[in-house]
Amino acid sequence: MIGKPLFYTGAFCAVVVAAMLVATRSVTTAVRYEVARVRSPDLSQDAVLVEIPRGPPVRFNYTVYLERAGRNRQSGIDKETHSRPVAFLFGSRRSKCAFGASLRWLDSAHLSIEYMSALSAHVPANEHASSVIVSLMPGRADAGAENIGVPCPEPPVAPGTRN
Repeated sequence: MIGKPLFYTGAFCAVVVAAMLVATRSVTTAVRYEVARVRSPDLSQDAVLVEIPRGPPVRFNYTVYLERAGRNRQSGIDKETHSRPVAFLFGSRRSKCAFGASLRWLDSAHLSIEYMSALSAHVPANEHASSVIVSLMPGRADAGAENIGVPCPEPPVAPGTRN
């Protein structure tokens, strides 16, 4: 008789854990933040970097969109706000002390997405023949990037020179 209550307790725990996982996933995917917007040289469109917090082990994922210039939304981001994504970055860093990527227009037809490192980064196939060529540029640290949420290692100090 002990087997049946134990079975029901185990099944109940499994359902509770599954519900918590679904709830956590839906909360983390619903939150999006626009962290950078850069206008093209011809002023016709904006490159927009959107951050999607995920938590450990990959703290942040990023999506880059192209949209008409000036279509700025101040009150958060929803999926309908942006055009199709032109790049995805997972766990990318601008420097040792900052997550993210830097957006830089080389000219009105070329967008460079620069970052120091990423767990994964890719540009999806261009199904609709966009007039903008998007390039991923890993290995480019941004020395001016602010320290946001990442412990920045102290520079090494030579022995005997500590203050």
